[in-house]
Amino acid sequence: MIKKNKDFITVEISTGWISNDTRHALLDVIRRHPGDSELRLCLNSPETGLRIQFRSVKYGVAITEAFISDLEAIGVRVFPKGLLPSLA
Repeated sequence: MIKKNKDFITVEISTGWISNDTRHALLDVIRRHPGDSELRLCLNSPETGLRIQFRSVKYGVAITEAFISDLEAIGVRVFPKGLLPSLA
């Protein structure tokens, strides 16, 4: 279980990005970088303009440059401290 603390990272994924392969790639990156920082996922639907944010209760991550680099390598956008771009 993840310790409650103020460190977290928000990972934004698009509904068009999701497939079995990309889902497995994301889970692989998360498992390779375990830590105490809370992981939040933001599911973005470009078609509808909706964003839904989830908080992982199963996985915590170590927010490092290697973690960020691995996420970017699989096409994931990352926002420290939950700073998501505005919809405006």
